[in-house]
Amino acid sequence: AWSDLSETPRAWRKSRLEALAVVSFDQLQEWERDQVAWIFGHEDAIELLPKIEFSPAWLEFLRTTKALKPTSAAEWSLAQWAAKRLHAEDAFREIHKLSDKLGPAAAGIIDRALTAQQDEKIPPNLEKAWRLLTIVVRAKRNNDHWHRSIALNRIRANQATSADLAEAIEHYVPRVRLHEPYSFDTDQGPDSLSGLCRVELEADENSDINEFLNALQPGSRHLWPALQIASGALLQSLGLAIDAELAGAAIENASVDVPSISAHEQNKHRGGFLFLTRVCAELWLKVHAAESDRAYAIGGLWKQAGFALTTRLWLFTLHERDRPPSEIVQELLLLPLDD
Repeated sequence: AWSDLSETPRAWRKSRLEALAVVSFDQLQEWERDQVAWIFGHEDAIELLPKIEFSPAWLEFLRTTKALKPTSAAEWSLAQWAAKRLHAEDAFREIHKLSDKLGPAAAGIIDRALTAQQDEKIPPNLEKAWRLLTIVVRAKRNNDHWHRSIALNRIRANQATSADLAEAIEHYVPRVRLHEPYSFDTDQGPDSLSGLCRVELEADENSDINEFLNALQPGSRHLWPALQIASGALLQSLGLAIDAELAGAAIENASVDVPSISAHEQNKHRGGFLFLTRVCAELWLKVHAAESDRAYAIGGLWKQAGFALTTRLWLFTLHERDRPPSEIVQELLLLPLDD
């Protein structure tokens, strides 16, 4: 009864949501849907989201009407709602569209639910999509300009720590981004990740690697640790690209991001792995000039890493090797045919 709304508003909102949630969304009248949106304008209502059987269609409605406010309660409730629907593709699609309201806490809830579902198998493509989504929401961080500026100043003064080097290099590391799938991908087979989401590893297209490279003094003691950190970040990102189905083949999207390992006009207007790869290449040249044995050790690691992009980096190092051409040719002949 309407009188209950004034006397016990919380109880009325709960019972009203329960009554409307069991009705098919398409069968509700417009005023009933608007009533739900109004109810969700109250802070206590969002806590009911995982407790009542709301369908993904309701989440789409609440999203498009902007009824869900970005609060910690909303994050928790959305994650709990998702945790109960990990087998549903339409649930993933709706949570993906609401990922701007999620953070590390939500990722933890979804991850724990994925682990608990081991006895009840989730389709592999859907499980991978959920895991990538948790990576995306965990990776959110503010663009801390001052932190990076301080790190660069310490590098210029030759007083940097490994943490400062990592902070400066982090700017060039590509991050996982999930986008709506292309229309032609939505008809892919049941095991397709691309039918659920389009995955890209993106970096800031306005990145300037010279800002970091010029901060390093000639012969700086930071050159070797910087190369180690950059190379490790590249390998870690390529491993993530395998999970995102962007790497692992002879021609991989990660390598396509990089027209030229060396500085070249073709690299203009590129993003993805380009900046981190270029940082690795230029750091390798600097280390090679001072400590060639260490540089060759990193080159050998790139050769064995198993990625088209790191193989190309190793080929880049061959230009600097003081060895007979016949030996270099022999090494090239030993490469797998896929490379």
